Amino acid sequence: MLEAFKDHGLVNTGHLLGLLAAPPLHTPDDDELAARQRIVAKVTQVYDRRRKALLEVKKADWVDRAAAWGEGWLDYIDSVHRTNASRRITDDLVNRRITHGRASLVSVPDVMSQAAPG
Repeated sequence: MLEAFKDHGLVNTGHLLGLLAAPPLHTPDDDELAARQRIVAKVTQVYDRRRKALLEVKKADWVDRAAAWGEGWLDYIDSVHRTNASRRITDDLVNRRITHGRASLVSVPDVMSQAAPG
C-alpha cells in the first residue's frame, strides 16, 4: 500500500521516516524487510526533494519586480478612488443631501461593486 501511494506531503514523509526508523514490533521476515527498505528509499527521495524545494529561495527577476511595482500602484490608485467616493457619500450624508437609506441602497453598493476581488 505504501509503495503505491504517490502524494506524500512533507509532514507525512517526515513522520513516516520516523516511524520506519523505529524498530518493528515483531520480527519481520525477509520479504517485509525488503519492502521496508524499498519504502524507506522512496520516501527518503520524496522527503529530500520537498525539503530542498522549501529551502530554495527564488530570486525575483525584473519582470516579477515590475509586475509587483505596477500592482502596488494600481492598488494605491484604487484605494484613493474608493476613499474619495466614500468621502463624497459621507459629505452628502452630513450635509443632508441624501438619507441613510438612500446612501446604503444606492451609493455604497456602487462603491463596493468597484472593489477589487480579494
